[in-house]
Amino acid sequence: MGSKIIVCLRRQNVTAGVWRRNRLITLEHFEHSEIGHENFARWLGRFSGATCHLLIDSPDESLKLETLPHVLGIGRSAMVRRKLDQFQPSHVYKAALCMGRESEGRRDDRYLFTALTQEALLHPWLDIVERSAHPLSGIAQMPVACHRLARILSLSTENLLLITRHQHSLRQNHFVKGALSMSRTVNATSDAPHHLVGETEKALLYLLNAQTAGTSAPLQVVFAGVEEAGLADAFETTCQVIPSQILEKQLRLADDTFSQHPDLLFMAVIALHGCPGNLAQPSQMARSRSQQLRLGLNLAGAALLTSTAVAAGIHISTAIQLQQEAEDLSKLTRQLPPYASAKPHSQTPSGKQLYATVELASRIEHSYRTPLEFMQVLSAALDKLPEIQLDKLEWQLGEHATVLPVPNAPQFAVVEGKIHSRDATLLNTLVTHLKAHPSIATIENEQPDVAKPLHGNTQSPNTLTPQTFRLRIKFKEST
Repeated sequence: MGSKIIVCLRRQNVTAGVWRRNRLITLEHFEHSEIGHENFARWLGRFSGATCHLLIDSPDESLKLETLPHVLGIGRSAMVRRKLDQFQPSHVYKAALCMGRESEGRRDDRYLFTALTQEALLHPWLDIVERSAHPLSGIAQMPVACHRLARILSLSTENLLLITRHQHSLRQNHFVKGALSMSRTVNATSDAPHHLVGETEKALLYLLNAQTAGTSAPLQVVFAGVEEAGLADAFETTCQVIPSQILEKQLRLADDTFSQHPDLLFMAVIALHGCPGNLAQPSQMARSRSQQLRLGLNLAGAALLTSTAVAAGIHISTAIQLQQEAEDLSKLTRQLPPYASAKPHSQTPSGKQLYATVELASRIEHSYRTPLEFMQVLSAALDKLPEIQLDKLEWQLGEHATVLPVPNAPQFAVVEGKIHSRDATLLNTLVTHLKAHPSIATIENEQPDVAKPLHGNTQSPNTLTPQTFRLRIKFKEST
């Protein structure tokens, strides 16, 4: 598994980490300056070939939750593209993220449209990544990473206010019916419990006044990694605190990592679970797609090589086993003469006997035809008579079935079936078709009553009884 570089961009500084085999192996911080850019470029050179994903944590972001008609195929893509072009038309980095469907009414699709409105924060670092030839796997915003964190923690997002700690701020994320409806950044000027309680009360008051809930489910408040004393009992609504130890274990981070670097939580979310809502342009993703294609081809080649090696191993094992059996048979053969000398030798046939045997076999082989030709003739005749059903086809050598073939004995075919019609001439038509073939000598109707026409309406149209027939066909001798 290749290395992944996750770069978290914020106004204060930049944090970059490298994950290999789903484990964080190194972490660095860089400043927004020329020296910081140079240090970042040199640092990237240490991890050649690693994919790079950028995570942006900035208050300059635009989110909009909108419902669209549920459409499939090309129409859906065109509709989302048109809506995305209308959303923040002056900005380039934007994406549409499907949040599921409405549970009532027409069950429309819910989409979260997100855009980066402060592109100056992204461009210097993105240019360094592109010049370093590292494949860009995506550009994500912090609200979408918070949405993915809620899914990873299996939180009920019917009516949820998720509060997360970041390097220099708190983020309040509100979810309604599984969709992210609001994400707000709050400056963490103080870690005192009364400051966190006050900011949370402001968010609750805002949600109550704006009536953004849109659901009858009670509001649940969850603090992820925010562990100040007294938070769980400070509000009348349901409140839950998820300790940082649980988050570190869930995302495979070392102990006490989150307390020193809070943004590592969301960087690990992207490294381990990916992140939807990619803001990168298709042209920026070309190198990443090429690398994925090469990786797929390499995996397919490795699988083919492994299967070839396994097959070769099986063949070698079989060859060794056969060689061992041949050696055992050779040993047994060398032990046979003392015992075989006491037994009478079989009489060797003379040349005349062998010649007569070969001649008899040749005569038997050339004096009989196979049923294939007749089956083709019969099939062609029945195709023209769909009212006739074939039940049995019997092939005989001689007047009676024998175990051993007798040279020049006549060959017979017995055909049995049913006629699903009152037209008695159908059987005569079938016989005519068969007699036209040059290999058939005679055809005998062993149930002559079937060929007689039916007089009177003795059966109702809905109670037609099929008529059975049996034909015995004799073939001409093969030349």
